[in-house]
Amino acid sequence: MKRYILLAFAIAAFSINASAFKEKEIQVRSEKMNKDVPVTVITPDGYKKNKEYPVIYLLHGFSGCEEDWLYGSHIFKLARDNNLAVVMPAGENSFYTNQKRKGVDYGRFVAEELVKATRRMLPLSDKREDTFIGGLSMGAFGSLLLGSSFADTFGAIIGLSGVYDLRNPVFKQVLLSPTGFEKEYYDDLCSMLIFDAVIYNSDRHFGN
Repeated sequence: MKRYILLAFAIAAFSINASAFKEKEIQVRSEKMNKDVPVTVITPDGYKKNKEYPVIYLLHGFSGCEEDWLYGSHIFKLARDNNLAVVMPAGENSFYTNQKRKGVDYGRFVAEELVKATRRMLPLSDKREDTFIGGLSMGAFGSLLLGSSFADTFGAIIGLSGVYDLRNPVFKQVLLSPTGFEKEYYDDLCSMLIFDAVIYNSDRHFGN
């Protein structure tokens, strides 16, 4: 009997937590890539349109998608406890970089188009100290690259289990597969993927 009572409390607690956030899927138009990009957004508890909320842009890892953080982390609790908006864009397997030959520029999409679009759509703070970027694995590289390249926008960077050097034979085999990167682009990316080099070479990549 005690076991069932505890289970009932657990279900009730989950229900309370589940109602403490709002999650929705949106499409954000990228003029740079001429397509709509799927984005998952979490708005904080007690959502108020007349308040400007701090926000974190969270980037998924290689072979992931914009919903990864929903099911593989405690992102709902983070948003609720910190009164924080969370924006999670799809990034394909781009490493959030500029691949001109493929017409892909998820870097500028996230750092420029997505930031502007979500500030129009949601009551987000436009202050640098309230705007954060973070990611896992490939997303950690993207957050370091974009956070350092667009330092006027992002006030803090979070990198979790980051991939910073793709010269590893395992990564090289995957990324140079028929569905991966072109050799020239891969070589250019590798020159940036040593931790310190990301910051010092970011201007070369984005032309800032």
